[in-house]
Amino acid sequence: MNINEAIVATAKKQKECRRAFVKYLFLGILFIIVLPVGGGFAVGHLFENRLAPLFFIIIYIP
Repeated sequence: MNINEAIVATAKKQKECRRAFVKYLFLGILFIIVLPVGGGFAVGHLFENRLAPLFFIIIYIP
C-alpha cells in the first residue's frame, strides 16, 4: 500500500467513525433527554396530575 492509498483509507475510516459518533450522540440525546421529558409531559397531560411526570421519569431511568 502506498502513501496515497493509506491517506484515502484513513480518510474513509475517519468518515465512518464520524458517522458512528453522530449516530450514537443523536440516540443518546434522544433516549436520555427527549424521551423522558416528552414522555413526562405527555403523561402529565394524560393523567392531569402534577406528580405523574415525576413517576414516569423515575420509572424510565433504570
